[in-house]
Amino acid sequence: MKAKFDRAYQALEFLLNHHLDPTPLHYELALAHLAGAHPGLSRQIEQLTEDGLRLSAGDAAQLARSHGMPREGQRLEAAEAQVLSHTHRLETLTNETQEITGDFGRDLARMPVAEGSLADLTRQMITRLTQAEHDLAGMASEIVDLRRQIHTRHDDAQSALSPDGAHDMLTETSSRQVGDVLLLSLAAEPHGYTLALSKLDDLHLINNRYGRTVGDNVLRAMASTLRQACEGHELIRWTGDEFLTIFRGVSLHSAHDMIDAARDAMVRRTLRLRGDGTPIGTVTFSAGLAAGRGDDPAEALRRSKGLALNAMASGGNVVLT
Repeated sequence: MKAKFDRAYQALEFLLNHHLDPTPLHYELALAHLAGAHPGLSRQIEQLTEDGLRLSAGDAAQLARSHGMPREGQRLEAAEAQVLSHTHRLETLTNETQEITGDFGRDLARMPVAEGSLADLTRQMITRLTQAEHDLAGMASEIVDLRRQIHTRHDDAQSALSPDGAHDMLTETSSRQVGDVLLLSLAAEPHGYTLALSKLDDLHLINNRYGRTVGDNVLRAMASTLRQACEGHELIRWTGDEFLTIFRGVSLHSAHDMIDAARDAMVRRTLRLRGDGTPIGTVTFSAGLAAGRGDDPAEALRRSKGLALNAMASGGNVVLT
């Protein structure tokens, strides 16, 4: 199953590297190539991209026609939004799975044998494993639901987006679709750029304890905090619990200071349950920053995400550069 998640993410990276719009046709072409489903297609792509050349939209259209894929004109805009929405959701589920297994490993590493008997340690391990199994089973159920939605007709494919598809309606940030376009434009940014990927440390725990409505409110709070601390810079909801901030012509040090100010402000916020006003406890996020100039923005994005995951693995609530 993880291999399927990896291919979905690799397909989006393929499109980004070749400056191809993330349309359903291009996405299917990338998936077919990466999965090796059509050896002839893969050979043609490799020939066209020798010596570091990019695949053009015209090349993609010709390849699709040659291998029996539907023409772009036969697709509906709603279908495009549906494919992208579910792809991003699958990536979010993969991230949540990594967090659960990472939490388990860190908990085991912190267990001091001297403080309890082997039986105590065994009970703690079984309890944590049981919880992890429960969480993963829930995610498996969500994946089944996603697959069902992808293969059936429904009218809410763009429910998370504004009518023009430019904004995420939950957090009022720019949408991933807009983010993909902005990311491509950075290669020509004359004064360089810095990417900051910020990720909530424990969204899956908040969702499990309080429900997804509370989790959504936490995401809104995080977006608001980042927006205030990084005013004037582009803020994108990249995946479910990840936000990408683009700093143009700003030094890595200055960008770090702004993101760290947002991190500190998030820690100091008192988030409460609607209704009885019960505090939900301290909510934190981690972030990774990477600078670039005249190079591949996809590589800077990979570096920033890797740093964010390292920050979470070290205990969270930290910004790494």
